[in-house]
Amino acid sequence: MPKSLKFFLWLACGWFLLPHFAWAIEPVRVGVYQNSPLVEIEPDGSPRGLFIDILEHVAAEERWPLAYRACAWTECLQLLDQGELDLLPVIAVSPARGGHYAFTAEAVVSNWGKVFGRPGSHYESILDLDGRSVAVMTGDIYAERLKTLAGGFNIAPRWIEVSDYAAVMESLAAGGADAGVVSRIFGMANASDYAVLDTNVVFQPTTLHFAAARSSGEVLVEAIDRLLASEKKDRGSDYYQALDYWLHQQEERLLPPWLKRLLLAAALVLALSIGFNLLLRARVRVNTRHLREALEVARESRENIKAILYSVADGLLVTDPGGLIRQMNPAAERLLGIECSQALSRPLCGLLAELGLCPELAAALAGPPGSAPVELTIPQERGADIQVQARSAPVLSAAGMPAGVITVLRDVTREHEADRLKNEFISTAAHELNTPLTSILGFSELLLDEGRLTPEQQRESLATIHAKGEVLASIVADLLSLSRIETGQILVVEKAPTDINGLVRELVEPYRLKSSRHRFELCLPAESALVPVDAGKIVQVLENLLSNAVKYSPKGGPILLEASLDQEFYRLTVSDPGIGMTAGQLERIYDKFYRVDASNTAVGGLGLGMSIVRDIIEAHGGTIQVTSQPGQGTRVSFTLPR
Repeated sequence: MPKSLKFFLWLACGWFLLPHFAWAIEPVRVGVYQNSPLVEIEPDGSPRGLFIDILEHVAAEERWPLAYRACAWTECLQLLDQGELDLLPVIAVSPARGGHYAFTAEAVVSNWGKVFGRPGSHYESILDLDGRSVAVMTGDIYAERLKTLAGGFNIAPRWIEVSDYAAVMESLAAGGADAGVVSRIFGMANASDYAVLDTNVVFQPTTLHFAAARSSGEVLVEAIDRLLASEKKDRGSDYYQALDYWLHQQEERLLPPWLKRLLLAAALVLALSIGFNLLLRARVRVNTRHLREALEVARESRENIKAILYSVADGLLVTDPGGLIRQMNPAAERLLGIECSQALSRPLCGLLAELGLCPELAAALAGPPGSAPVELTIPQERGADIQVQARSAPVLSAAGMPAGVITVLRDVTREHEADRLKNEFISTAAHELNTPLTSILGFSELLLDEGRLTPEQQRESLATIHAKGEVLASIVADLLSLSRIETGQILVVEKAPTDINGLVRELVEPYRLKSSRHRFELCLPAESALVPVDAGKIVQVLENLLSNAVKYSPKGGPILLEASLDQEFYRLTVSDPGIGMTAGQLERIYDKFYRVDASNTAVGGLGLGMSIVRDIIEAHGGTIQVTSQPGQGTRVSFTLPR
């Protein structure tokens, strides 16, 4: 073989073997930080821990010299990023870290985050951390996960960032934080050294690995994976011995001698108790069966009583002879605004007083059994007040002795509202019907008196009778429309393409002739507005809106009708400069029989117009909106789908 060829072959072999020899020359730079018992730094500066034992075993096999460098956790990560460290132990895998480092495929140990608290605190879940100061290690994966969970649960702890887990425990012990987050293994090994409280709040299970710089650490990672994969197959390997020493024996060392003796004594007592129970089991088996049967009967009875209470629509309160609440159903919870769990075993009168209810209500509910029902008002934070009828009756024991009182709370709000509407209807209808009837009767009486009126006066009288008849017909039509809607009949609309702009122009002309004080201004699209509607019902809507605009603008002025078209809707707005409405009046504008001014001098009407207008618009699939200010007029807009 030519010498030149041999030279190039030796050069190629040296190129491929150079990385392996480089590790034999340059020490592997390893970052260590305080995370006992996985990795820690002794006072003399030497490292120790589970990961250190495993790494030194690998280094001995691979003949790596090791150079340890102490650093804080975040500093270690930065050094590994910058290439000043070759290897970092005890690090959890995450998507963000996967792009920076090369991780061992084999995990060394599993771990998860755990919450500790100050003595005397109480934490059952992550939700209990809301508003608390929580100490966490900067850059810790468990701290970052807890912050994400807190955001998801919409809670806001106050985070205190520290350098390592030991500082988290020190902050707790010194009272600088209400709670702290460390890893489960660190807490298991070190919690007894601090005055802290162990909790059951755990989260974010992870596996812990070695990590190397991605650019140059593949050889290190592969060597560690080879050893771990091999030793995990042998239960007697150095890997399992290290696990036993650093984790399992640590747990045993956490148990003080007196506790071990106490546990041994408890085990002996338990063994004796088990033996004694075995002797008695045969004798109590029959009694147990009878007791179970009796308990089942009692359970069924309780379930039946509970089902009855929960199925009753009225509120039920059951009190004992001392006036303490023993049971209440969901209807009572809704009426009183308090949950059953908060009311049980509390005095009825005291509870109602705390709820801010009137003294009369407390007296009615705690009054003598069998007394006459009392109707009272329960204030509500939102919405209208509730009208309640309270009636009490005695509960007797099997021996006929008083065992308590049951109070029925019946919601009579709708009945009161129905009575109010009935009274308003009778008053309004009587007034509105009487006015045109008086005119009709008066003018018809004049017509019956032959020769009393001239032909011209007779025509005027007949015109008046006809006009008042139309008023009566309109009132009756409104009542019939309302009756059909209230009885659940569907408002039938017979749609056909209709030029609504043409309808508006036709309806405005008579109003221009009848009212010289008002100036009607039309702002309508030039093109024809063909919309599929029931023309008769839309005329009824326009008549109501125009009539209201005229009636409630007694001083006259401009009444503006504006229309617009787009691809989906036809929109019409009627604006007047009239008396306007307050916010309270605006809320009730769709109530049946409601009129803004119900005095004897008010504008006539039953108060049904806007209710019927809304029903007609909604039956067409449209919407209606009313805005108004006192003294500044009213603006009514509705839309109809095209």
